[in-house]
Amino acid sequence: MNIESIDAKLNQWKDDLAKLHANMTEMQGLYGYQLAGDGSSLSGTTKLQYDDALVREAKIWKNYEFLSNLLTTISEKRNGLGFFPRESALSEIEEMFEGDSIELPGDEIELQKRDLFSTNFQVDRTSARRIREEMKTDFHAVCDFYVRLESRWQQLSEDISSIKAEADRIIVETSQLIKIGSIDPAPLPALVKQLQVVNSKWRSDPLGITKDIKQELSPYLRDARVYVTFLANESKAIIEEIKHSKIKAEEIATKESEARNLYEQCLSKFEFASGTGPKLPPSSQKLLEHSQKLHSLFEEKNWTELGSALKIWRKLYNQISSDTNLSLTTNKGIVEKKATLRQRFLEAVAKYKDYSGRGMAIPKSITTFTERGQELLKGKSGKIDLGATETIVVSLEVKVGELCLKFDSESSQS
Repeated sequence: MNIESIDAKLNQWKDDLAKLHANMTEMQGLYGYQLAGDGSSLSGTTKLQYDDALVREAKIWKNYEFLSNLLTTISEKRNGLGFFPRESALSEIEEMFEGDSIELPGDEIELQKRDLFSTNFQVDRTSARRIREEMKTDFHAVCDFYVRLESRWQQLSEDISSIKAEADRIIVETSQLIKIGSIDPAPLPALVKQLQVVNSKWRSDPLGITKDIKQELSPYLRDARVYVTFLANESKAIIEEIKHSKIKAEEIATKESEARNLYEQCLSKFEFASGTGPKLPPSSQKLLEHSQKLHSLFEEKNWTELGSALKIWRKLYNQISSDTNLSLTTNKGIVEKKATLRQRFLEAVAKYKDYSGRGMAIPKSITTFTERGQELLKGKSGKIDLGATETIVVSLEVKVGELCLKFDSESSQS
């Protein structure tokens, strides 16, 4: 080498070290570098790779120091060359540029393995060229780690954000629906808990996440969606039930009024044997009051009390509705029975009179049944004994039937 080539080499090295410093500074400005911090929040695969990157970065700066020191030494020797340098001095500088001119701290040598005239440390030497290659390899490895960390972090952050947004939407939607404890709300806590687990893991070890987060959380989201859909349908049904509770209570009140009127008619027009007779319907007032309570609790969004009140309402409605319908049916049947018995009585009388016109003899018993039936249908003191009336009507029907059958049989034989 001559002085010109030495100066050119020195300038190139100074420029290279300046570029190295700028590139290392830019690397330290990466978002992934900021995310990693001092590594205390990292774990798992990410922590292992971070530790490796940290060792490599420290190694780069140590090698930078070696190169910088070598550059300083060569510069000092260059400045001492004078105008007519000896060939040996130029060769020495060239060797420093190209040869194993950098002394590396070696491992300590155990006493029993040392030479008598050696130091307690093994001295290794390397060249600037090898150090530069190591630094390039380490730099690419460190940059790759922080770039991958940033990329993975952003990807997972977007995935988690989209899932969390849907989970928040479901939770908000659920909070606006009626919840009366009719179904197990476990899907929501399970989703929230799993989100917390995944969120904690991906933040500390994003490079250790091997599964697709969306796919991993998909079953929890599916269960939460099913839950909120079920709850929405149940809420809709409950709202409809509350909305119609007043109408249903008023319908029962109308039936109660009709059943009571029929009850009064039955008592005023008919006589009954012990254990028989019309049925007095239950009061529908409690049902109307409870319907109003349901509406109030619903307006207050008092879901806890609404659940209990709704159960009471259903039980009360079923009981009162059943008893009222039974009373109405029973009392209607009693009122209609008079007309039915009268019709049957008249049909039996018409039948035997018709046969009498054809020559059939009418026995005294038929006349007696007829007279008794007429008396019963008129009633004593305005009241009709339906039991006794039915007995007479049935007896008349049977007797007339037998006589007519016998008359038909005799007529056909003659």
